[in-house]
Amino acid sequence: MQTSTAAGELHPGTRIGGRYLIEGRLGRGGFAAVYRARQDNLGRPVALKVLRPHPRIDLGEQHERLRREAVALSRLSAPGCVRIYDWGELPDGRPWIAQEYIAGQRLDVALQAGAFDEERAVEVACQVLDALADAHAHGVVHRDIKPDNIMLVAGADGRERVKVLDFGIARLQAPHDTESFRTTTRHVFGTPQYMAPEAARQEVLGPTTDLYAVGILLYRMLTGREPFDGPNGYEVLRAQVHDAVPPLTAVSWPLAAVVHQSLAKGPLDRYPSALEMRQALRAAFASRGLPAPPVRRRRRALWVAAIAAGVAAGFLLGQLTARWERAAIVRAAPTPLEHVPALGAALSLSAP
Repeated sequence: MQTSTAAGELHPGTRIGGRYLIEGRLGRGGFAAVYRARQDNLGRPVALKVLRPHPRIDLGEQHERLRREAVALSRLSAPGCVRIYDWGELPDGRPWIAQEYIAGQRLDVALQAGAFDEERAVEVACQVLDALADAHAHGVVHRDIKPDNIMLVAGADGRERVKVLDFGIARLQAPHDTESFRTTTRHVFGTPQYMAPEAARQEVLGPTTDLYAVGILLYRMLTGREPFDGPNGYEVLRAQVHDAVPPLTAVSWPLAAVVHQSLAKGPLDRYPSALEMRQALRAAFASRGLPAPPVRRRRRALWVAAIAAGVAAGFLLGQLTARWERAAIVRAAPTPLEHVPALGAALSLSAP
């Protein structure tokens, strides 16, 4: 039986935790390597994620955070949440998590064929929001919602289902623990194109941080591109904080309104919860064929009326000012009767 080298690759045939047999590597990222493995006692496939120790976080603290997060994630029950089966550590100290193995197509791969129609985009986003609602209810913020972390799978009924992957940089909020939702000093975790302004500024994060990322996800699915991009990560983060969201001109106005609200710069200006954003999306899709609501037409009418009133008031003020000036000049003339005709001619008025 092959074994792994210290802090190195896990080779096929390596046994982890006494019951997980490595079959091959599925992928590797900045935070972890993921392997396909088989659980001996149940005979089921699992995805075994081996996390990399962070150089600036105490190993004991990292393991405690991982334990807390694994316990919380194991309680999630939404269909879109990947199930956590087990956790532990390798002999060299690297922590690992055994989780549900998902076979399907990543959303970023599916989007290579182009933007989705509105129905499909809304359905994917709503399933992501269902998973996030469950995670948020257990105090877990994902912090890296993006197409790479969304898996599209075929359900038993043939319909497309969504699985939210990679809670590897998620943070669990313990009671009275505001640090759980804060990014670490000097390091911004996440993907710039999907990071909320508060994450870019390394401020306290919360559930609405994930909702901002879902807004970016929706924008990408509906248009085929992210609203903010740039030559480097810094420029993208600067745009997230300061730039206005480019308008969604080719999207029905109800859906565009939901996207724009989810992308508000201030967390309190977004939807207060994943469930409320999902409800807004469902309502927007149902009303996408309707004209703009009357309140918007009334607002436009009020603006037109206000402008017209302003113009009329300006004209009236000008007339009153002109009369006052004429009266003042007449009062200042030494011989009014002689100078009135000349004054009238100068102001293009007809003399009596």
